[in-house]
Amino acid sequence: MRVIGSFVGLALFAAAVWVVASHWSDIATSMQEAARARWWTIPTLIILPWLSCALAAAMYHQLLNRDDPAAPRVAYREGLAVIACTWLMNYLPARPGMFGRLAYHKIVNDMPLKHSISMSIVAMTCAGASVLLLILVAIIARVLPDSTIAAAALLPLPAALLAIAGLSLSRRELVRRYLFACAVRYLDVLTWLGRYLCAFAALGRPLALSEAVALTAISQAAMVVPLVSNGLGLREWAVGVLGPALPASMRSAPALSFSVSLTGDLLHRVADILAAVPAGLIGSYIVSRNLKAATIAHRADNTTTPAN
Repeated sequence: MRVIGSFVGLALFAAAVWVVASHWSDIATSMQEAARARWWTIPTLIILPWLSCALAAAMYHQLLNRDDPAAPRVAYREGLAVIACTWLMNYLPARPGMFGRLAYHKIVNDMPLKHSISMSIVAMTCAGASVLLLILVAIIARVLPDSTIAAAALLPLPAALLAIAGLSLSRRELVRRYLFACAVRYLDVLTWLGRYLCAFAALGRPLALSEAVALTAISQAAMVVPLVSNGLGLREWAVGVLGPALPASMRSAPALSFSVSLTGDLLHRVADILAAVPAGLIGSYIVSRNLKAATIAHRADNTTTPAN
């Protein structure tokens, strides 16, 4: 089912590319005009996924590790390599990166599968909570007098409050780690918000904060569909279809057209792949090296006989 879902996603992605290509002349003109005024959007669109990868590794560093020195541990740099490898591998059918990450921690770090799986579920819960917090902040910012300044001040506030709460509960390890993980995941969601702001600014159609928050929430929902790798195809069509349907109260400009909405997420996807390839290749090399070393060590342990 995962393989079938992956090929369906690939077909949806190809269809999205075909739709955008049929409107390319108008879109290219808008991008050329926007590029002169907002040259920084494309480099930022590639840098933000790398920041997101680093934040995801920080979140799992909090969730997988324990204060007990005897418990299995994953160093941050090692976890970063695993997340980067997973990021790239999840573009293949059946999401092998996710299962490979669980297997890696079992083989190399001697971490029980039950613990890795349960922390993956907690990570998904943190993602959902972070999106809800972002929506709440956007709603509050809209009712304040100067919504732009209010949004700039309020956007990082949930992460700060979660971190402060975690510090105040330093003696309750699990609660502290969950709060820190949620704070980091919220920052990750902010990078997704920044990606959509950059992608549509590069198209010459800047988003209002409420629009960007809505598209971020839509994309995060599409990403958790289990049968589609990295939400490929599904995310593009979800944003393409629902973007133009956003109510006027959430916009500061005329409604997004279907082609622009679809193109914005395709541009986002291209930037994500361009960022994932070098990061994933480096991560895959480190993961492969660690797996080889762990396999050799296991074989040595199995062949060693105790002296009589």
